[in-house]
Amino acid sequence: MANTDQLRCQLITPDRQVFDLEADSVIFPAHDGEVGILKNRSPLLHKLGIGICRVGTGQSLKRYYVDGGFAHMLDNTLTLLTENAQGQDEIDTAQVEEELTKAESLPGGSLSEIEGRSKAILRAKTKLQLARRN
Repeated sequence: MANTDQLRCQLITPDRQVFDLEADSVIFPAHDGEVGILKNRSPLLHKLGIGICRVGTGQSLKRYYVDGGFAHMLDNTLTLLTENAQGQDEIDTAQVEEELTKAESLPGGSLSEIEGRSKAILRAKTKLQLARRN
């Protein structure tokens, strides 16, 4: 790492490495809220939630949609492993609006159906929030 004031951050899905970069700070969605990471953070293993990961790099802030998984911090390297991740510029608003419409029309009779419907709606709304952000 060139800059000793930064940490290394990687975002990885089963299909691809979304990024591997140096960051000043990272805020990721955990299963129970948000977690902020700075350089020299003690070791950590945390369950990811559905939400927006914010990565501060110099003067910019990059945002990515993440869909569950795990976060691992060790020796100034944060690795985020997730089933699905998309950069802000990769999200097709029209497609996500269609996903939201489909999610809202899913049945909600049993507990598992209600949970599945709620997660599908959360995924779509989170992607839309990210896509519409300037």
